[in-house]
Amino acid sequence: MIAHKRKRGFALLITVTLLAFLVLLLVSLSSLTRVETQVADNGQKLTKAQQNAMAGLNIAIGQLQKYAGPDKVVSARADITSAGSLQQPYLTGIWKISNVSSTPEVWLVSGNESSPVSKNPTNVGDPTTGTEPVVDGTNGYVFLIGSNTVSTNAQRVRVAKQPISANAGTIPGITAAATVGNYAYWVGDEGMKASASLINPLLGPNTIAYDNATGSSGQGDDWTNETAKRARLDQLQLSRPRLEKFFTTGPFDPDGSNALASLPKVQNRQQLALMVNSPTPTVLKQYFHALAPLSQAVLVDVTNGRLKKDLSDVSVTPDPAILSFQQTRLTNPATGYTATYTPVKASVATAATYPAYSLGPVLTEFGIRLNFYVGADTKVYCRYVIDAELWNPYAAELHLGTGAANALTIEIQDGLPAFSIGGTSYTPTIPAVAVDAATVWGTGAFNVLRGQTALGPVSGTITFSDADTGATGSIATPPTVTSAATTANLKVVLKVGSDVLATYTPTLTFSAASATANTSATGWLFGYGYEFADNLETFTNGDATTAFDPRLPVLSGAFHQATSTVWDHSHPDANTGGIGSATTFNDTTTIALFDLPRQEVTSLGMLTHVIGAKPYTVGNSWGGAANLIFDQYHVSTVPRFATAWTPESGLPLPNRYESVYHPDPAAALALADLRSVDRSARYLLQNGAFNINSTSIDAWTAVLGSKFSAWKYSVDPITGIALDNVFFRLPHGAQQLAIPPVLSSVTTGTSAFTDDNVQKAGGRQLTDMEIADPVTGLARKIVDQIRAHGRPYASLQDFINSGVIANAITAAGLNSTLSASKRFAPGALTQADVIGAIAPFIAARSDTFLVRAYGDAQNPVTGAVEGRAWCEAVVQRLPELADNASAPIADVITPNTTTYPFGRKFKIVSFRWLTSSDI
Repeated sequence: MIAHKRKRGFALLITVTLLAFLVLLLVSLSSLTRVETQVADNGQKLTKAQQNAMAGLNIAIGQLQKYAGPDKVVSARADITSAGSLQQPYLTGIWKISNVSSTPEVWLVSGNESSPVSKNPTNVGDPTTGTEPVVDGTNGYVFLIGSNTVSTNAQRVRVAKQPISANAGTIPGITAAATVGNYAYWVGDEGMKASASLINPLLGPNTIAYDNATGSSGQGDDWTNETAKRARLDQLQLSRPRLEKFFTTGPFDPDGSNALASLPKVQNRQQLALMVNSPTPTVLKQYFHALAPLSQAVLVDVTNGRLKKDLSDVSVTPDPAILSFQQTRLTNPATGYTATYTPVKASVATAATYPAYSLGPVLTEFGIRLNFYVGADTKVYCRYVIDAELWNPYAAELHLGTGAANALTIEIQDGLPAFSIGGTSYTPTIPAVAVDAATVWGTGAFNVLRGQTALGPVSGTITFSDADTGATGSIATPPTVTSAATTANLKVVLKVGSDVLATYTPTLTFSAASATANTSATGWLFGYGYEFADNLETFTNGDATTAFDPRLPVLSGAFHQATSTVWDHSHPDANTGGIGSATTFNDTTTIALFDLPRQEVTSLGMLTHVIGAKPYTVGNSWGGAANLIFDQYHVSTVPRFATAWTPESGLPLPNRYESVYHPDPAAALALADLRSVDRSARYLLQNGAFNINSTSIDAWTAVLGSKFSAWKYSVDPITGIALDNVFFRLPHGAQQLAIPPVLSSVTTGTSAFTDDNVQKAGGRQLTDMEIADPVTGLARKIVDQIRAHGRPYASLQDFINSGVIANAITAAGLNSTLSASKRFAPGALTQADVIGAIAPFIAARSDTFLVRAYGDAQNPVTGAVEGRAWCEAVVQRLPELADNASAPIADVITPNTTTYPFGRKFKIVSFRWLTSSDI
């Protein structure tokens, strides 16, 4: 009986245990299901938040497409419009060039979808206050740029959240419309920043390393010779932004092998932190608003709403003079830099704003002296001698040609007075005189020549022929010879063969004069001549009232010295001394003011040596209409003559700021398209595009800096000072001059920053602080000028003609220690020097934008936010049209705004999801 009872108790225990296990299992399954359901619900809420963030991103891109897609717009940052305090200086505005005022067409920030400027820099939200990363509620806001992105509160970006509503009746149990989520976005202008991923292509892959022994590297101007002087490209344009200006806390070397391999692959700022000797996170945050991975732009003419035309060695140019200048290839020696050229007549100009220049010497002083004497046969004879001072104004050696077809001659065509000799009127006949072909002009050299039938060096022995033109009649007593007054000027023509190089007609008035004829052939009675105004500013400062370019093919008017010690216009009978055996101009015996290309013209700024009636027209504030060339043209430098070069070769172009763009990566590009005047911009993009409306001092500091190592500020290439921060006036011919680009901090020796040396140098070197000083530096002064303008510049021409950089140079005092007349000399710094260096990568608008968007999912019943998401995208404008990616090429080049109202398409080129810790 007892044993049986024990068995029944055990069964009960087992039953209870099994029931407990089943209950536990059910509870576990229930909990698991609840967790899974919660996870799924959270995932659904996160998905909704991400969808709302994507909605914000798509709205941002839609706003970009609508307002920034057309060609005829410019962009700028909010702090360009006010000198006072703004809540949010980092908003991006878009302006039509037909209406550039203090208020843009749109501020690219959420809340402006229906009223484009209702959310603006004064009311969008104060970034210096508020709780990160987001605050919910009726007046909720979100930080899209927060303390994990930038280093100060003022650099943050805070915007109001925009509700996403469900229509009434669409949510079960809720009859009214309800908020189901929120979105926000901010569009940052990457064109305002320096591009980090650019490298010096001379040092990067697909090039041959520079050889210091032979002076050769890579592919050069003819693209068929691996030993051509490609290293000279470093002085034709800035090599890359100076990242060293940003990343000063470690040994970060953008020219090191690691950087050369890694930098071109950088797509976002975070990737910079993965490089060897990378910048610290603190540094990256400090320069968030000054540094972009890569800004690119469509090569577009904002003034005409079309793609730019290519000006690279083509027959269709604004003027034949440009073509002649571009295609000039000097005779280069086997070693060294002593390039030579021979005289070439001026091409025919097609417009008054683009005069053509002859290549050859300039006649800076000219005179003729006459002697009337009684010969042994009692006849009166007239003999004469020509004095000429000729100047080679180019940074190349001038050699004269041989043979009649190439002979350099000087001819008086008009202006000599009639003479009365004993009552007989006589007008001398002066034949053309030839310049001795053996005469050689060094760079910037002056030569004084003298002769009758031929002009030779003054130091030579001149023998005059007895077969001079004589007055008829027999006179026993030396008569009185009287010269008539003349206002016919003194028209002198310089020729090479039968081609006219230049015509000089000064506005001279010679008074009447009398003298008694000599009794022998020696001595002089009368002299007529002129000399150029002896003022360097006349030849270099186009703002000067008397400014003119000395190389103009036709010079007339008051271009001569009003009062000359040699040619006294009131007393022709006193002009018997001649020019003299040696001369100086503006206190120097050599001065090279103009350049001649040794290879491709890689910057439109180089055309300052060829366009304009005033000196250095292109790039300077006095350039006027000539500066339109920066908006309308580009120089691709796509090889015109090398048959082996292909778009797929991977070789960098001489213009390192342009790269081949494949609309269809699978299809090969036709070389003919890349060489086309009108079509090349369809297949190219501008790398490192920098918006001249940038108000980032740090960005300007980086793009103005340069690092150049091919030759140094000393004859010693090892111990010499590296030519960093150099702006070349004579980028092709600087090595041929005796003085390298002068450095302000050098005060002694042959490289001193003096009046004399700035006349002999080919450029100017700035110190780091002259560019980067936060108070007095050039970068700061440029931004001050831009902000003072109060609105964006509508074009590159507008920016240049306004003299922004010229005024900044003056405000920074960069030429203040020089005499006023020397402040435009080649060794001083002018606006055109800076523009010439940065022209390949500047633009009046931006085409690369950084979009940060936010989305959340909100419970329509409780109002609680149940999911959040942030994302970031880099958006790039491309040459294709938004309305028709397959539009005819003619439409792509010049789109009709009625047919294609949204302009060129934007494309997302980089995307990533962010977390709140990334903000």
